[in-house]
Amino acid sequence: MKVRNWVSCMAAAALAAGVGSAGAACYAPAQQLPATTVSNFIGSPASLLSDFPNGGAQMISRVRDLVASNPDALAAIMAQLANANTSQQSAIGSGLGQAARICLRTDQAFATQIQQAIASQGTDAAKAAYAAVNPDVQIGAVGAAGAGGGTGVGGPTAGIGGGANGSTAPAVSSFGALNQGSVGLTGTTGSGAGALSDVSAQ
Repeated sequence: MKVRNWVSCMAAAALAAGVGSAGAACYAPAQQLPATTVSNFIGSPASLLSDFPNGGAQMISRVRDLVASNPDALAAIMAQLANANTSQQSAIGSGLGQAARICLRTDQAFATQIQQAIASQGTDAAKAAYAAVNPDVQIGAVGAAGAGGGTGVGGPTAGIGGGANGSTAPAVSSFGALNQGSVGLTGTTGSGAGALSDVSAQ
């Protein structure tokens, strides 16, 4: 019995350690939103829509800062798309696009997770806004694009702007292709399984 309890405790500790390492923030500690702000949002995620009924720049910044401060915010934000109006959907897409570019520098796997969440769960408005922030990501069936087709919307995007608490988000001057294969923002995948490449920061 003692051996079984010891094994159970060790397994629980290993699981907790794994979850902790996977939940690292993309922002440096000084850039992160206060922990209470993030926990309040996760406890009541619908507040995002009520706080920003018209979407806009402030909602974009809040989405970006929530996700870059705590990866657990991603699922809660994605769940709000179903009840969001078009302006809010666009703001969520833009905010997640900015978060993906920030996270690409510190956690490439999570940046890929953000892209895949938009591809599989995003609305057309959210996908189009995400693609506008990340023009080097091939997109399919967004707006006027043909079904499954990719569109090259432009070149690399410059720095992201301010982070939480008045700090500056990591400046990213140039990027490799965000999508080495293709993850169409309709959820289809091509060669490369949508892997994101590393950032070349100056």
